Amino acid sequence: MPLGPEYDKQIDSQFADMKNTGNRNGGSITAAQFLQRFVDDTPWAHLDIAGTAMGAPKSEINHSWGSGFAFVCWSGWSRTITKPRNS
Repeated sequence: MPLGPEYDKQIDSQFADMKNTGNRNGGSITAAQFLQRFVDDTPWAHLDIAGTAMGAPKSEINHSWGSGFAFVCWSGWSRTITKPRNS
């Protein structure tokens, strides 16, 4: 997703240092813009996973309305890329 000053303006505030939310246009991007103000030179990524986690039916692995589906997916994927390779 693009990060840039046009989205950064959406989290500027006349009352505070910044807002933690933008408007409807570019919500995922403004969340990343917010985080970007704190990371300096640290490599980082913003994963917008909340939308896919809400309103899930109860199941054997999900005992509430929030499934955490995107996290479970990301967690499994991250394990595949960090496994030591067999020599």
